[in-house]
Amino acid sequence: MEFWSKFKQGLEALCQTESCRPVCHASVLDEAIASDLTLAMLVQRLWLIQLKLRALENRDDTLSDDTDADLEAKLNPECQQKLLEFRQLLANKMQPSEIDSSQSEQFLQWRRSRQKDLQQKLQTTERQIILAIRASDRHTALVQFNLQSNTSTTSAKLGARATAKSKIWEAINQNLHLSDAFDLEMSRFSIVPVQILLHIPTSSEADLNDLTLFPELTAQLEQFCQFYRDRDRPVDLLADNWFPEAFAGESAVAEIFTMLKTEPIVVLESDVFAEILYLHSGHWGLSCTEYRYVPGVLEIDLRQCLNSLAKQSTLEWWKGLKQATAKGISPEEYSQNYDPNSIPIFIENLKAIEQEQNARQSGIDVDTSGVSYVFCQSDLDRLKQYIASSYCISIGLQLDEYFLLNPIPKLRLRPLLPEFLSQLLRDVPSQETSELVKLIVMRYQSLYQSLWEREPLSYPELCLDLGLSLSHLSDRSWAQGQIVRSMNAWLDLHNITPLPPHQDRTFNDLINTTIANTTLEDWDYLNQLNQSLTAIGYSRQVSFADSYFERGKLKYYAEDYQDAIPNFSQAIALDDSYVEAYLYRGLAYTSLGKYQVAIDDYSRVIELQPDLSRAYNYRGNTYRELGDCLAAIADYDRALALDPNLASANSDRQITLDIMAEAERHQLADRRIESGYSREFEYEVVRLNSNGKEINRRVNRAKLLIQDITSSSELSAILEMVYVPSGVCFMGSSDREAGREMTEGPQHWVNISRFFMGKHPVTQAQWQVVANLPPSNPAKPLVLNPDPSEFKSSDRPVESISWFEAMEFCTRLSRATGRDYRLPSEAEWEYACRGGTKTPFCYGHTISTDLANYDGSSGYGFGPLGEYRTQTLAVNSFSVCNPFGLADMHGQVWEWCADPWHDNYKGAPNNGSIWEEDGDDEYRVVRGGSWFAIPGRCRAAARGKYTPDVWLNQIGFRVALSM
Repeated sequence: MEFWSKFKQGLEALCQTESCRPVCHASVLDEAIASDLTLAMLVQRLWLIQLKLRALENRDDTLSDDTDADLEAKLNPECQQKLLEFRQLLANKMQPSEIDSSQSEQFLQWRRSRQKDLQQKLQTTERQIILAIRASDRHTALVQFNLQSNTSTTSAKLGARATAKSKIWEAINQNLHLSDAFDLEMSRFSIVPVQILLHIPTSSEADLNDLTLFPELTAQLEQFCQFYRDRDRPVDLLADNWFPEAFAGESAVAEIFTMLKTEPIVVLESDVFAEILYLHSGHWGLSCTEYRYVPGVLEIDLRQCLNSLAKQSTLEWWKGLKQATAKGISPEEYSQNYDPNSIPIFIENLKAIEQEQNARQSGIDVDTSGVSYVFCQSDLDRLKQYIASSYCISIGLQLDEYFLLNPIPKLRLRPLLPEFLSQLLRDVPSQETSELVKLIVMRYQSLYQSLWEREPLSYPELCLDLGLSLSHLSDRSWAQGQIVRSMNAWLDLHNITPLPPHQDRTFNDLINTTIANTTLEDWDYLNQLNQSLTAIGYSRQVSFADSYFERGKLKYYAEDYQDAIPNFSQAIALDDSYVEAYLYRGLAYTSLGKYQVAIDDYSRVIELQPDLSRAYNYRGNTYRELGDCLAAIADYDRALALDPNLASANSDRQITLDIMAEAERHQLADRRIESGYSREFEYEVVRLNSNGKEINRRVNRAKLLIQDITSSSELSAILEMVYVPSGVCFMGSSDREAGREMTEGPQHWVNISRFFMGKHPVTQAQWQVVANLPPSNPAKPLVLNPDPSEFKSSDRPVESISWFEAMEFCTRLSRATGRDYRLPSEAEWEYACRGGTKTPFCYGHTISTDLANYDGSSGYGFGPLGEYRTQTLAVNSFSVCNPFGLADMHGQVWEWCADPWHDNYKGAPNNGSIWEEDGDDEYRVVRGGSWFAIPGRCRAAARGKYTPDVWLNQIGFRVALSM
């Protein structure tokens, strides 16, 4: 519609103007110091705050530039002493580089808090100075006005221009809420009222065919201003014929500004000329050196707008009439819904519409065709409403600007216009509405941006404040956008990356990241965030319990279980019915091997939420780890009863049944082993986080089978074989695992029966003894070199061994001991290497040269760089094992497996057996990496191949033994 498109153009000009923000200029401050002792004290406080802020920003005890030195020289002795004490306090705070990370964060929190506090004190002090100067200037202006009034004869002799000026001054003077003796102490708490000078056309100017447009406008605008007063925003609407022809336009605004620059003023001057309505606007706030004048906020042809409205209402009537007739409703019955006086007008207008269509078909410009419409009272009422709405929007924007930018920070008031906007635009087409709303929102964003420039640390709260105001709009996306801005700004201020670059920043993820990093110091911000989320209808509410829980989750997924548990515990302390916190703490305890306390947490979850199937599933897994398989089966059954589709419970239940069956089958063999051939040994298991930092070290126990080896030449050695329990392994690597190669897929489950495996690779001492045993085939003996290794030492792994020689070693050893020693299958090797873990390494998501021997000149993932030793080391040099008790599974030497090479796992057996079918016998599999390999090649899933007759100083092997 033309009315709103024209208004949009004027509104756009208004929204693009500079804001009227109060500023303390240096020249004003100098005058203030000279004129008033109280003002001089306020200015001293202002300078002191500025210097404290600069000291915080510099974080040293030196002056940043000559300006600071000049400013400090102006301080009185008392303020200089306070500045010195503040700098000493800052110097006493340890620099972050000299303290640990937790203390560093405390220092940064302290610094941010002090900066934010000083920024707001700076704004408060500036406003106090401005208000005090305004009180003084206003008193001077009143004295001058009284002198002029006493020397003047009568207002009639002054002329229209002077009369208007005098009338404006007297009216505003009578309506001021603050007395002439403006109390400086009150300036800290009061908001100076805004005076609105409203000039509307007289009846004779605005009449159209004896239909008046403006009698109700003043009352409607007064109602709008009352809406502001009811919400603690003091506004005075002064409606009168302020601007005669001799005193109008920008020149009038300029003179009013000269008279009343101490008073916050909004000027709305409207006039009608040749049936065209013009609206011009002027505005200034406290201590503004310039006024703002926007001509043509509204410039519309009233006759043309009424024609458009008459045509629109006629077409609506005609469309409704046709639809009613089609439904069998008579025209008379349908017309009962309309004013009887309107029906003849609609019929007359239909003729005009037909005339317009004929003109258009004849190629005549419709605007010059002479077509006119008859309008009725409803058309006039609608136009009146449009005009009133446009005036209210113009006033509201400028009032919101004043109450946002002029008060001290603690009295700052958020925009009110959005709360009233849907009512003002209720009859406006949706397209025009969305464009007007966008303009208004952009204006508010620019106003808040100006606040952010002065108070950058308050920007997150400022965004939420604007979001609360915009939540009254029908389109909640504007408010949600401000909440997103706020959280991103808050995270940036705390040097936190919201999400890793490869992930999408969803709204919920952003909330999770924010609350995961809040502390009790952020109580006010979190409460304001909750208020904003409620305002946009977002069902989720966040709390400090959520904050600690999300922080714990981040540490849990980084496998930092030890540090995750205190965060979950803090969440539980804040909310003792926090189900997820109990659940995750139980998982963290389980990962640390603290099974009984984990069961206590799962049981608490079941007590709080008896229908949570996951809790039964997790508790069943923990019972299984403790060896109580019957209790585990009972929990799995309960989980499946609650959720029959819970695949993990079904799988875990089957695994537990397999374990129980396996235990029964091998019970006799276990007793034989335990009674005659084995003993238990203790070893340390280490867990790293994704940065390679050790987060857990625990002691495990496993069974050890000891084999004495003696040759005919009286050489002897001991072979230690570790018991590897049966279980299931997800063999291969996922697409997301760094360093993955296509040969490592597809991932697939394998079921491994228990067996024994060498505690470490075969040593040179063990090799030498077996090499002196008789060959397996005397007719075609395979000669074994007793000393083939390049890196010599009896306790180092034997290397430079071909696959054929490794197989010959196993055969000779088996004949000498009566046991079936062999090379492990590839599936057995990976299962044994992982030791029940699912990460790239048995130590976690990365590896360290403090735990393994590999080429540490490059790292893996976020892990550290390390040492590149260029040779093998003695076996078990690091005194740590994987969870099964096996040492040197990553690095040291590549280890031969029994399997021929396959390019991938398609068709691989799932029982852990040697995969002979369709294999490439020209190559044999090696696993584990070596001293020469980069860390990515030492992963549990990494595969390699060599011809079986190759000798390399990075290839050795270890043996396996079936039970």
